[in-house]
Amino acid sequence: SMKLKKNKLKASLSDNKHTYGSWVTLAHPLIPEIMSAAGFDWLCIDMEHSSIELRDILPLIISIENNGMVPLVRVGENNGNLIKRVMDAGACGVTVPNVNSADEAIAAVNAVKYPPVGTRGVGLYRAQG
Repeated sequence: SMKLKKNKLKASLSDNKHTYGSWVTLAHPLIPEIMSAAGFDWLCIDMEHSSIELRDILPLIISIENNGMVPLVRVGENNGNLIKRVMDAGACGVTVPNVNSADEAIAAVNAVKYPPVGTRGVGLYRAQG
């Protein structure tokens, strides 16, 4: 069975605890290192309103994790393939813009979750250990 990594943010939210985070809009791995000194619980990499591309995601996620924070990504669109690739790189969650219906919400959740909850396939990348 696949071992999923612990998501400290999910645990804090289910315990009804406050969490603090910020946004990353520059694609340099030193940015999360600098921001970690502020004591953030999570950082969200913004692919919607920045020049950050898919190729920039992996070093940012690694830097966020190595600096003790939870990596999240705001994708630019509700695109199942993009969401799966971001999750496979190691994001612990995504923010999906412009979700305006139940069907669109279900599509986003399906891209994030493995079966039986969702339709995310198992690749051989970071998230699968």
